[in-house]
Amino acid sequence: MSVDSIRYCLERATDDRAFESLCCDVLSCDGYDSIEPIGGTGDGGRDALHKTRDAAGVCTIFAYSLRKDWKVKLQQDCERIRDVGHVCHRIVFAFIKQPTPTERDAAIARLKSEFGWELDLYGLERLRTQLAGRANHLLSAYPEIFSPRFFENVGGELIGKEQRDLILIDHVEFDFAFACWLARRLEIAGYHVCCNGLAPFGGLNLDESVRKLMNRRAAKYIAILSPSGAADGDIRGRCEAAASIPNCFLPIVSDSIQVESLSKRIRETIPISFADGWASGLSSLLQLLRKHDVPLSWDVQSGRATALSSIIPEPLTKDEPEELYSNAFPVVSLPESILTVPLRKSPNPAQLQALREEWAFVLVGQTAFSFQHPPSHELIINSRRYVESSHLHTRDYNGRRPGDVVSELVRRCMELACYRAGLKWCPDRELIYFSNDGQDSRMIGYRDVTGEKRRNGVTGKKSLFRPGPEPNEIYRYSLSPKFAASGRNLLDSWEVRMRLFLRMTDDSGMPHSGRAVTTRRKAAAKGWFNQHWFAKTLAVIQHLGGDQDVIMIGAGDRSVQVSTKPKSWICPVSIDSAAIARMMAEQKQTRESLVDSNEETEPSDE
Repeated sequence: MSVDSIRYCLERATDDRAFESLCCDVLSCDGYDSIEPIGGTGDGGRDALHKTRDAAGVCTIFAYSLRKDWKVKLQQDCERIRDVGHVCHRIVFAFIKQPTPTERDAAIARLKSEFGWELDLYGLERLRTQLAGRANHLLSAYPEIFSPRFFENVGGELIGKEQRDLILIDHVEFDFAFACWLARRLEIAGYHVCCNGLAPFGGLNLDESVRKLMNRRAAKYIAILSPSGAADGDIRGRCEAAASIPNCFLPIVSDSIQVESLSKRIRETIPISFADGWASGLSSLLQLLRKHDVPLSWDVQSGRATALSSIIPEPLTKDEPEELYSNAFPVVSLPESILTVPLRKSPNPAQLQALREEWAFVLVGQTAFSFQHPPSHELIINSRRYVESSHLHTRDYNGRRPGDVVSELVRRCMELACYRAGLKWCPDRELIYFSNDGQDSRMIGYRDVTGEKRRNGVTGKKSLFRPGPEPNEIYRYSLSPKFAASGRNLLDSWEVRMRLFLRMTDDSGMPHSGRAVTTRRKAAAKGWFNQHWFAKTLAVIQHLGGDQDVIMIGAGDRSVQVSTKPKSWICPVSIDSAAIARMMAEQKQTRESLVDSNEETEPSDE
């Protein structure tokens, strides 16, 4: 957005009558000294007339417009002037958009070819240049267009100054969610907001860009001083700069911070606190912005409330509890100790993969750590009794923390369950996947959360469209589960999270790579939404457990057991699916009607 006050006001002009009068005055200063304003109802496309006083008597007709589609308006006015039969040799057209050189030359040539008239365009920058120069005295005569809050009054004349109409929200990455919420709430309240987490600063120096906005545009510089924000050197530096601008700096605290670490200038500004609740903090902030007369965006005055009511015409939630499910599965049994198993030598990749398909272990150098005793293998040094240690009291395992070792062991146990359930290892893509067993589409059975028996696909065969004479490409996909384990401590509250990926191959089973994977994955899963992925997650986890409610790896007190029932929570409100369906249908109908309307009104390029 421009920082020039004259350009800024012209871009947002809404008073047609005032704009017509302004254009007549500007053009009078630019050589059309005998201009005759005509505009109004029944003007026949003429907002003003001008005739030269020489013998030629060249007649110039003026047309002005605040419309964004200036080329359409120009064509309509010219056709109307021709149809009415007005004498015309030249058209002067003033408008608030800035034409490109190509658009300008094309408009002049088209008007000359179609109507035989000369064309003189006064676009946004040409009007601004006149008002900044010889017609500068007109600024004070049109407060409907040039708001006094953007200008300084010197000797009765308005001089453009820095317009401070922007609320600038500055934050660190840790506070991104809170900053986005605050920005949206202020926008709904009608303010013009720039949040550095949402603004398009790509390719720019963030610190330099924020400082420029602060110096030229910010009515309020809001700094979110969480503990992370207050510790950031760049944030503190920008706070110092904002504190030197009168009535600009406004700190926000969402948590307790060590104010002693901040400078005296920053500490002297009383912050808005959100520690007692976001609603009360927002209310205090809005009251302060109104008290300081921070300008509202002009856009909100022309329909923001209407837009909100049309986007969300009815509540999308119901005051009814709803159970929410996750892709996390609780670990119900975890051994208390880990065995240390020495190896004869470090395994090569083939030996390592073969051993992983039989035994769940963590490899550190030439030592393996596992919950279970190892199988007979040429790499393993057989022993009747291996060193056993409690992961609750062991400081480290050959340099690795006990928590990391336990986490990887649980993950390796889930991978071992995959191998036992018939899944395969792909060395090319380094993932575990479902084989198609010679079928185009393989289905497995499962029970949904209601207990009803269902089936779901874990492999499939698709066709990729190819333009031209080439036949469509046939490709295949297979579900590929990946696991991660975490817990609050080494014995209790551990869980396994499972995510599903797709392994993409050609029709012969050769894996794709690079962009080919992305293209085919998007095509294969474009119709899969949350409920589809959740159904596949249930199918996969239950397939690993067989007919049991738990997946068991190992035996007795050395077994790792993971429940096949996902973790869930009861939410006090639920989503109204019927209301969402109605809203989506209405928005689709609106989009289709807008497309039809644009196709009817869009001018031809011919």
